[in-house]
Amino acid sequence: LCCSDPAGENGNNVVVSGFKPTLRPTNNATSNRHKCACEAEEMNFMIDCDDRQAMTDALDFINTNGCTEKGSCEAGTECEKNYLIVQSHYGLCPEENIPEAIEDGIHDFDESCLGCDILRAYTVGAPDCPAAVCADTSGEDAYVSLIEKNCASDCLTDECKGLFLTLRVVHESCPNGVLTDAAERGLQDLEGLCKDVVCNAGGKDDDPFTCTEVDKAGYDDRDDYRVTFSPAPSPSTYEPTLTAFPTTDPPVETVPDRG
Repeated sequence: LCCSDPAGENGNNVVVSGFKPTLRPTNNATSNRHKCACEAEEMNFMIDCDDRQAMTDALDFINTNGCTEKGSCEAGTECEKNYLIVQSHYGLCPEENIPEAIEDGIHDFDESCLGCDILRAYTVGAPDCPAAVCADTSGEDAYVSLIEKNCASDCLTDECKGLFLTLRVVHESCPNGVLTDAAERGLQDLEGLCKDVVCNAGGKDDDPFTCTEVDKAGYDDRDDYRVTFSPAPSPSTYEPTLTAFPTTDPPVETVPDRG
C-alpha cells in the first residue's frame, strides 16, 4: 500500500511506500548538498518507490538528450531534473523497486550531474553502517574478497555480510573514482543476491520525506546558482562540492568562486 502526501500536511512531494527511510548523502558523494525532498518540491516531481514508469521515463530522457556531456546537467535544466528523479529513487528505494536499467546506467552520469542527499529505508534491528574510509583501498579489497570467498553463493555469513556492507558504504559515501568500474558493476550484481544484508546510516527519527524550513535555510547559496527552471542549459558559477559522509576523513569541499 502506498500513501501520498503531495504538498499535504507535511508539504512534501514524496510518496511513502510502507517504510521509513533515513537521510544519507547521495550515491558516490558528488552532491549539490540539497535534500532530495526539497529538490522534488522545487522542481515539481514525486519520489515514489512504486512508480517504476516515472523512473524509467526519466532515465530514457537523460539517455537520449545528451545529459552525459559537460554542461548539460547545469542547474535548471531538464537534464538536471530528470537525473535527480532517477538518482533520488536509486538512493532511497529498496533494490527490488529499482528497474535494472537504472542499476546498470546511473553511473554513466557521475561526471556530468550532481545528485541530491537522501537515505535508504531505516530497518528496525539492523546494525549501524560501518564508517566509509575513502582514503584507502578498503572498498576495493572488500569487493575482491567477496569474489574470492564466493559470497555470491551465500551472502549471509558474518564475513560476507561485513565485506558487502564495507563495499556498499564506500560506494555510497565516497567520491566517484575511489572504486574501480569493476567493483561498481560487481556491487550491482551482488545487491540482488545480498538484498537481506542491510544497515542503517541514520537514526529512526530522521525523515527525508519533508523539506523543512531548516533544510531550506541550509541552502544559503541556492539563489546564487539555482535558475528559473527551463529546458535549456543555463550558465552557473556553482562549483561541485564533494561530500563523503560518514567517513574517518574530513569532507573534501570545493568552495564556489563567486568573483
